[in-house]
Amino acid sequence: MQCLGSPIRKEVDAAHSKGEMLDIGIPSVQNIKAISQNRKTLWAVLVISALPYNSVLFLTTQANAYTVIPVDSRFLEIGFYNTTGLEYIEDYEPSSIPPLVQQAQSVRDKLNGVTNWRQLSASECLKAYSTQYVSSRGDVLIVQGEPVAPIMVLVSQGLEVQGTSTENALSASGFVMTEKWEPVYKPMPDYSDPWQYPSYQWSCSAQFNKTCMVDSNQHYIDHPLDWTPYGQPVQYCLSEDVHEQCQLNFSVPFAVIVVLSNLAKVLCMLLTVWHYDASALITMGDAIQSFLDRPDPYTQDFCIYSTNLIQILLEWESGKGFGSPFYSAVGNNIISMSNSISVNVVIANLPQVIMSYVYILFNSLYTCMVAGREWTQFAAQRKTLRVSSPVGAQRSTYWLQLPYRYSIPLIVSSNLLSWLVSQSLFVVKINVLYDLNRSVQADQSILSCGYSPGAIVLAIIVGTFIMLGAVLLGLRTYAPGMPLAATCSAAISAACHAPEDDPDAAVLPVQWGVVSIKNGIGHCCFSSKLVAPPIPGHMYA
Repeated sequence: MQCLGSPIRKEVDAAHSKGEMLDIGIPSVQNIKAISQNRKTLWAVLVISALPYNSVLFLTTQANAYTVIPVDSRFLEIGFYNTTGLEYIEDYEPSSIPPLVQQAQSVRDKLNGVTNWRQLSASECLKAYSTQYVSSRGDVLIVQGEPVAPIMVLVSQGLEVQGTSTENALSASGFVMTEKWEPVYKPMPDYSDPWQYPSYQWSCSAQFNKTCMVDSNQHYIDHPLDWTPYGQPVQYCLSEDVHEQCQLNFSVPFAVIVVLSNLAKVLCMLLTVWHYDASALITMGDAIQSFLDRPDPYTQDFCIYSTNLIQILLEWESGKGFGSPFYSAVGNNIISMSNSISVNVVIANLPQVIMSYVYILFNSLYTCMVAGREWTQFAAQRKTLRVSSPVGAQRSTYWLQLPYRYSIPLIVSSNLLSWLVSQSLFVVKINVLYDLNRSVQADQSILSCGYSPGAIVLAIIVGTFIMLGAVLLGLRTYAPGMPLAATCSAAISAACHAPEDDPDAAVLPVQWGVVSIKNGIGHCCFSSKLVAPPIPGHMYA
């Protein structure tokens, strides 16, 4: 992408004539408007084909609907269900008692007929069922003492006007509006449905306020004697073992898209090599060589203009250059969003797409800082130019602009971060199993995005290290004595107006400095001849 976005000299001259600047030596979106249409097309195809691989393979797991029934130990022994605690509870619906007894008997009979039941302690039981999607457990009997009491929940009854301010209240025009909650009893047995949130509402004790969350249940996991979901402390649970049905899915349509995208990338690379223009200004050395061989008339007499000064002070007028020629040198696990595979694929892959362009951003940031250091070293020592196609004493380049000691750690850390992001958010399919045989029904599936807290934390850590590396690199100081041009084509051009008696400067070791003084005004540029450092307070053009 950097090669495609690197301008040729003709495009730089055209931009300068219109008062515009281009970037040299970095992947730049700014350059796209200036390059040829063919290269624009190849660049766009490369960008569009940058599709991640996160949704070609995705997991299918299961979520079991299950029945929760509170019982006492005598019911398990002799089959007698004690309803005394229900019959005398005011406001509890008596008609719900016979179905409860019948369902309890049915579950007991199933318990006696099979061996796939497991006794769990109160802590183990709460921990196993305190999740939205339960895959390895089924119906559960909550064994506790007498009497058996139904679960009490708080239900909103709307807003009411009060005279004093309370929590969750909204004051308007002197009145206080507060939401009113009233306790109601849920019918038993309790039926947990994965389509409803939270599916583990039954585990809430009567003293819970308004809602029941996993974090709230942690206290009862640590202190099981305090857990009283049906009015009495839980002794233990009898839980049905369910065989998990998981599978790995391969999406053929998305695999085809990925394959075609990769083929498009390869084709773009081949076309880029085939139509490679040797005159493209890919590195800073390429630009210096071009401007030394053929000085840019639009930057004449701007020899100590830095990038910032050009951006702030230049007065763009076609054919008149860059304004005044004088300058005094001064010293942060299931997300229910949509049941559409396409929507979930987009959601799961969006972070990776963002990370691809964040990598380009950081690559450009690192490159700018390294390029600035390479640029300022020309004021301190005489060096040959590092160019794409060396001639004479010029140096060849094995990298574009970012040296291997920076680019390799950046690539490794960016790939690691991309992989962690792919594990942080992913497509998952959940089959909801209702019937006794726990068979899969085509119309009872949840397609959503899952997330991994561990991967998210690790991704944040790796991303922090990448940003910290940029900060530490930014703390390095540049050698003084030369205006900072970074990657600005106009600033580089302004420093390359060599004397007429130095026509071969581009192919020889060069240094930047004062090459002449006329009428009290000095001139600075790259030259293969003897140069002097500029003096603060003197005028240069």
